[in-house]
Amino acid sequence: MQSLFCPPIDSVYYEMETKQTSDPFRPLHGIQLYFDLEADNDQAHNYRWELEETWEYNAANLIQYYYDGAMHPMRDPFEFYTCWNTLRINNIYTFSTKHSQSNTIHKYPLNYVSERTLRLQVRYSLLVRQYTLSDEAFQYWDQMKKQNQESGGLYETQPSHIRGNIYNINDLDERMLGFFNVSSSSEKRIFIDGIRELDYPRNRCFPDTIDYTSQIPGYMIFPVYLRSVNPMGAGPPYIYGRYLCFDCTNGGGINVKPDFW
Repeated sequence: MQSLFCPPIDSVYYEMETKQTSDPFRPLHGIQLYFDLEADNDQAHNYRWELEETWEYNAANLIQYYYDGAMHPMRDPFEFYTCWNTLRINNIYTFSTKHSQSNTIHKYPLNYVSERTLRLQVRYSLLVRQYTLSDEAFQYWDQMKKQNQESGGLYETQPSHIRGNIYNINDLDERMLGFFNVSSSSEKRIFIDGIRELDYPRNRCFPDTIDYTSQIPGYMIFPVYLRSVNPMGAGPPYIYGRYLCFDCTNGGGINVKPDFW
């Protein structure tokens, strides 16, 4: 099976956009990501893209102490302050220029990132992987896209059985889902620093104030992280809390910077 040459992606970029929601008084503000492609006519014309997003985010407070039955100073107050989360975007993106005059794609819409998440507060990155497809593979993935993302309404595409090129050699009538395709690929990554024009939600932090560690409720899981709010910079009173108050890993990420960051 011959692999079709995959041209490079020219550019990945974003524009500030507002999207309407079911509540006319609460539209979404954020960024819409796009990309452009310019390829020669003798190159591949059928494409599929996979997206992977990574974002940097912070906890609400630095950690000065941790309590596990005794009070200990943190050697590194920043240890759990900054985290990075990486997720694959599960939408299916396909396009064909086979019936176009030129093998170019302009302003193809990718994912939308709204201000209602913490993704754009510090730094956001999107990795776009591009694959070339044969005509049969493109038909399979395009049908998958239409069924997964465009069905559900009264006048929308109705679900149908999609047949790939994977089958059970012992039972040819058994329905299998999947398509094997040899493809070359290219990729491009964009970095977006925090956009101050957007109004982000506050971290999920509702700290409590105590004077003594004996006031920490028994249901708190050790260790409990604390920060002094004493004007002198140390000693009681302290604030403590859960989730993203002190430990950024509670936001789903890890406190190890990715190699590409």
